[in-house]
Amino acid sequence: MTKWKVKTSEDRQLKAYWEEKGGILYLEVPVGHHSAGVGWPEGSRIRYIDAVRVVRKRSRKHDIIPSREFTRDDLIKAFRGAEVEVIEAKKRLNRFSFGQAVAGADMLEKQYRPWIVTPVIVYEIGDPAMEWVCRKHGVRIWQS
Repeated sequence: MTKWKVKTSEDRQLKAYWEEKGGILYLEVPVGHHSAGVGWPEGSRIRYIDAVRVVRKRSRKHDIIPSREFTRDDLIKAFRGAEVEVIEAKKRLNRFSFGQAVAGADMLEKQYRPWIVTPVIVYEIGDPAMEWVCRKHGVRIWQS
C-alpha cells in the first residue's frame, strides 16, 4: 500500500470515503488534453479530477495511488472496462461541485472508456436543494 499522506481537508474527505468504500483510489487524474489521442480538440487544456475510484466488489486489493505513482498507460489499463467513480471533494455541495463531477465523469468516459462511470461528490456542508439536484441526475453524494 502507498505511503500517501493526508495534507488537506479534501484529502481527509477522500481518505474517509475510501476507508468506507474500499477499492483503488487514483488521485489527481488528468483528462482533456489534446495530446491524449482520443479526439480532444487542439487547444484543449488538461484538467484534474480529484480522485477516481476503481470499484472492487470481490477483491481484497485496496490502495490510494497519488499521481506521481502512475502513468497514462497505467490509468488506461486500470479504467478500461472497469466500474469507476469520478470523485470531487469539496467543502460545500454547490453548483460548481456538481458541474465538476458531471463534466469530469463525461471527460473520463471519453478518454479512458470504463464500463460504468458514476459521478460522486464528497462534501462537508450540504445544501438540500443541491442534494435533490444530484439525486435527480444520478450524482452520488457522500457527506463527511
